[in-house]
Amino acid sequence: MPTPGPEESSMFRDEGGNPTVGFCLWCGCDFYTFEEHEAHTADDMASCPVFQKFKDQPCEPPVLQMMLENAGLLREDDADDQE
Repeated sequence: MPTPGPEESSMFRDEGGNPTVGFCLWCGCDFYTFEEHEAHTADDMASCPVFQKFKDQPCEPPVLQMMLENAGLLREDDADDQE
């Protein structure tokens, strides 16, 4: 059996169904290559405006919060504490 290519084995997909290597939990930016991911996270995530806005505040990444809320894993009072 042939080994699937990266586009076939990717567990992440963008809204258009295109394979990605991941995404930012702070701003939701999709990464199509590991180089894009490295550039986004370099220098204390200088390229991520959402992280830069919240980095000095005790909070969870907004995309992670949304994912937890949508999955029913975050209680409403926990969500209120994050704002």
